[in-house]
Amino acid sequence: MPDCFRKRITQLPFATPHQNSVFQRILGHLTKFIQVLVEHLDFFRTGNELPG
Repeated sequence: MPDCFRKRITQLPFATPHQNSVFQRILGHLTKFIQVLVEHLDFFRTGNELPG
């Protein structure tokens, strides 16, 4: 997730300052999770293409 998207989500008017920090942490963890998931999927995809 791009940083600009994360910043816009956390600046929504219905969120209090405490909720903003919680949203930022959740989105940060979600971003890292998606990156790791993509890396793992790439690893498994390339693993199947290696000569046996």
